[in-house]
Amino acid sequence: MFSHYLVPTRNGNLTYDCFFLLCVIFVACNCHNHATECYYSERIAQEKRSLDINGNYEGGGVCVECKDNTYGINCERCKSGYYRPTGVPKTSRDACQGN
Repeated sequence: MFSHYLVPTRNGNLTYDCFFLLCVIFVACNCHNHATECYYSERIAQEKRSLDINGNYEGGGVCVECKDNTYGINCERCKSGYYRPTGVPKTSRDACQGN
């Protein structure tokens, strides 16, 4: 069993990459569409601080280089000076708007 899911894939899908008889499973990270890269953190997984693609605090995916004025383990927060308007989903490109 591999604990790494370093590369986000399409939401809800697993990608299998096999070399000879060894297969590695890459699981999608939940970056709310604000990052294209992530890495696995055992500490984050143990503390159950990362949201999986189903909205459960499971796994240890940490998003890298959040865009669209977002930050956080899952790019779920707005940077200082930005806010999320009522009714705008976290996945929207305009999720965090300036004051």
